[in-house]
Amino acid sequence: MGDTISEVDLKNFAWVTRHDYAYTVMFKSPGGRIAQYPHIASWVKRLATEHPELLSTVDMKDACGSYFRQLFMLNFGRITPYIPSVEEWIADL
Repeated sequence: MGDTISEVDLKNFAWVTRHDYAYTVMFKSPGGRIAQYPHIASWVKRLATEHPELLSTVDMKDACGSYFRQLFMLNFGRITPYIPSVEEWIADL
């Protein structure tokens, strides 16, 4: 992120918010949680601090939960883990 927010920042923010609770869990994505990557975690915190209106565009429970509800072949029991709000997730980074 430079001096201004870009389209790439917005697209990456959407992906990063789903990473810990959808991709890592459902698809067994390697690499661990975003908190293990200090530069990405600080970028998320900076983006959330400088553009708080962005947080209202993310519904973590729906965005991540849809993977668990719709991908039957990967989740036979349709078990959905606890999914925090985007604010809780950022606070844990």
